[in-house]
Amino acid sequence: LLDLAAGIALVVSIRVARQPRDQDHPFGHGRAEPIARLVTAVLAGVLCFEVLRSAGRALALGTIAELDAPVAGLLGAKLAIKLVLLGLIATRARRSKSAALAATRVDTRNDVVAAASSLAGYGLVRSGFGWADAALALPVALYIGWNGFCLARENLRYLMGEAPPPEVLAELRALAAGVRGVQRVVSLRAQHLGPEL
Repeated sequence: LLDLAAGIALVVSIRVARQPRDQDHPFGHGRAEPIARLVTAVLAGVLCFEVLRSAGRALALGTIAELDAPVAGLLGAKLAIKLVLLGLIATRARRSKSAALAATRVDTRNDVVAAASSLAGYGLVRSGFGWADAALALPVALYIGWNGFCLARENLRYLMGEAPPPEVLAELRALAAGVRGVQRVVSLRAQHLGPEL
């Protein structure tokens, strides 16, 4: 359900971000994508909390997951699909400045790690290590939580209009100074408007 919610938020944000400039949005709708990335980050935080809670409870109570062959088949299919999807998204994200596509890459990578961990947990539980599934879930939850935190931190910078790094400002200053007729650049300010500078 969290994947579905993140996917819907990302698809809607891409559609909104692609709308042309209008009177109410003279710089376009580009900030919609960082908002969707922030939603994805929040959902990753929720998932991290839920997995930590349920895995911790299972370990504390000594609960052993009941697993059968169809579960392994579904996990294997999910892993295969997500690996193909991750490859496609990674290729596309390298060519695009889309914040939503970058968030989709992070979300899909989280899914790949979770599915691989679940398959490993399945194998270990079937081999007699009943605690393994819950134990493997703990680092996966922390990994997902860290990715969500990094995604949120990065997108808050966009949404708050944070200035770019000093080296980017220096490059912009040099470009402005190189314009014919400009004698010197006294000051320069830049900020992000969505993914655009």
